[in-house]
Amino acid sequence: MNNLLSKLWNFQLREFKPSRTWFLTALIITVAIGYPVFEVLFMNTHFGNMHFSIPDLISFRKGITTLPPGNPTLAPYFTQLWLSLALLCVIIRFSVITASYFQSKKALSENTFKHYFYTYFLSFIIATATGLLLLAVLAAVSSLAGFSIADGKIFFELAALNIYQFIDTRIPSLFNIRNYWLALPLTILLTALPGWFTHWLCHKSRFCWYVFHRPHHTPQFLHPLASPPAFVFDFVLLIPQTIVAAAISKIVYTQPLLMEMSLWFLAGYCLEIFNHSAIHYSFAYRNFLVRNLCRLFGDTGVYHLMHHSAKAGDEVINLGAGTLQLWDRLFGTYRKPYPQLPPLGLTKQPAINMNPLRILFSGIAQIVWELKMNKNPYSRFLILFGSVNYKPEHSREFLMEGY
Repeated sequence: MNNLLSKLWNFQLREFKPSRTWFLTALIITVAIGYPVFEVLFMNTHFGNMHFSIPDLISFRKGITTLPPGNPTLAPYFTQLWLSLALLCVIIRFSVITASYFQSKKALSENTFKHYFYTYFLSFIIATATGLLLLAVLAAVSSLAGFSIADGKIFFELAALNIYQFIDTRIPSLFNIRNYWLALPLTILLTALPGWFTHWLCHKSRFCWYVFHRPHHTPQFLHPLASPPAFVFDFVLLIPQTIVAAAISKIVYTQPLLMEMSLWFLAGYCLEIFNHSAIHYSFAYRNFLVRNLCRLFGDTGVYHLMHHSAKAGDEVINLGAGTLQLWDRLFGTYRKPYPQLPPLGLTKQPAINMNPLRILFSGIAQIVWELKMNKNPYSRFLILFGSVNYKPEHSREFLMEGY
């Protein structure tokens, strides 16, 4: 068993036979079709990170939803608007994913493309499977505690819904802006602030960086399906983000603008696919419509790709979350996109051990190893809660080649 784990921890993808390449190409196209449909239609659009799914829409049309729109005139059209945006989102995401795959194959040498793409595609699959496995464990634990398996599967969604209802009844509308068309854009701006702060924290906190966010920054070539999730185990962040986002919305207006925000974030999600498509950087930079729509929705397109720059000094830039990059501009983290795609990956592009498991879990392994080797309580405290720049006396970097 230990020998098997050692092999899994140390193997690297090197070469692919032509037959395997054809199989993997077919797999990519299949995932490019299925993943956007599953993600958009059956998983969620975001208000903070609250979820809307097809059953929610059916309930809404039957008049039994507890989450009404802030503007009653929107109610009869919400389902049609949502589904139209969802269909547009699926089409755009599928088109960019497949185009990025085939154009990248042409732009890079065969060996380079295979080495980078399939390593990170596998890391994407493993990360997704790990998240689903953890949710399955949660479902099993819930069943042992007397809840149904279904309750366990939607634990975070149920918690978010209860939080929403609590906030709707207990949080006062301090600003009490009764003008709907003034309250809506202000809500959009203010609810983006928690996302900016969470992203900033993941670049400043040692624990958050190594456990949640560093895997997302390791690729030196970006494709939408060949990069680890932005926040590994990101469902853990669902409840705190929902609390803040829903509370801000209620403070601004007479009620949380949940329906409206779901439409706004779904519209922005149509463009989010350009965030991690390096081959489309030039297109997204020079196309007037795409560039300005990305600017409108904030953390999308070339503005987000800049965040993956490997240039020294670009470590904490364009954290996003805000129309016209408002929060980045206010807090000094905004960087105007370069005319040409910058080098991508970790700062100065160190040599990475191209093993999907190491890419995803080396940060966790490093922290566990450091806690074991450093006995001083203060050192252990800084290992967990210190700055990302802190390095204990005994440290081991499992991600880099040679370790």
